Amino acid sequence: MLYFLAQSLRARLVKELPEEKGKLNGEVRALVLQAKDRITELAEISLEIARMAVTPEDGRELPDWFIVELFRDLPRLADKRSA
Repeated sequence: MLYFLAQSLRARLVKELPEEKGKLNGEVRALVLQAKDRITELAEISLEIARMAVTPEDGRELPDWFIVELFRDLPRLADKRSA
């Protein structure tokens, strides 16, 4: 079940995130924030599944700006969750 949810999140992000951060609208910004929170939660449960959710697969990659933001924000998000 966890694998399916991680793959579903990844597929949605690949589909909906623009290649350039400047093209974000309000709805996609909300998706980005929710995705970061879900990936942080996922990493607490299974680091392997969380890693799988953000790594390239079948030539489909998440935008670079999202990966950079995610890894920049992960420590803060993890601290927020543990507080």
